[in-house]
Amino acid sequence: MSRLLSAGFMRLWKSRVFWTLVAGMFLWSLFMVYGNHTECIAKGEADDTLTNFFFGYGVIIGGAVSIFASLFFGTDYSDGTIRNKIIIGHSRKSIYMSNFIISVAAGVVMTAAWILAMLAVGVPVCGWNGFDAVQALVYLAVSFFMIVAFAAVFTAFGMLLSNRSVAVIVSFLVFLFWLQCGAYIYSRLREPEVEPIYTMVTKDGVEKITDASYIENPTYVRGTQREVYTRILEFMPTGQALFLMQNEVTDVSFMIFSSLVITVAVTLGGIVCFGRKDLL
Repeated sequence: MSRLLSAGFMRLWKSRVFWTLVAGMFLWSLFMVYGNHTECIAKGEADDTLTNFFFGYGVIIGGAVSIFASLFFGTDYSDGTIRNKIIIGHSRKSIYMSNFIISVAAGVVMTAAWILAMLAVGVPVCGWNGFDAVQALVYLAVSFFMIVAFAAVFTAFGMLLSNRSVAVIVSFLVFLFWLQCGAYIYSRLREPEVEPIYTMVTKDGVEKITDASYIENPTYVRGTQREVYTRILEFMPTGQALFLMQNEVTDVSFMIFSSLVITVAVTLGGIVCFGRKDLL
């Protein structure tokens, strides 16, 4: 497999798709720093860009990996490279695993581009605020295994869908659906437990709004349902991305374990399906 990895990484460093996505992550990170900084200046507020956006790549990297894996591995089908690899003696398992490793590496480099922009521009402009070293390292560990899970899922799509265009569309739609599911569950968990009752009070001919009392919010998720929703969100890579972005990671071990379960299950399933796929 070492020869497959060597050839794969040589191709990766020459890939326009890969470097376009890396540049996109870097520029998006700069845009977030600049946008938040100018907004804070306009409002006269303290600039907390790093706190708000340092781990914001979580909700983007899955989409970037889905596009990369579909286009990069789809080219192997269109050029007949996969058949050639099998003809010269490489096993399907080795081909699949080498591509999975390349997907992980691509996701890590794209993420590094985001972090580099945050450190190179965000720290000088905003200062280092909101994170201590231990918290940053823990969050980076969670995000690394999240990226690995994304890579496992979208490597499977890229390797099992021979048509590159179909693979891109299906993979990206799956990512968007996954992200929307996570966003819905997260929004339910963020519902306030109580709601204010607003009343109008007229004083000197002027109507003013005051909150006289509070009532229970009927949409607030309670009890066992809240536990289930939280676990589902912590299990999903897109849910983990939302927790990372909001600096709300609590059960680190469960998140990492969940990412490993997804990675192992999808990779094993992908290897089995790829082993049975007709490549002729």
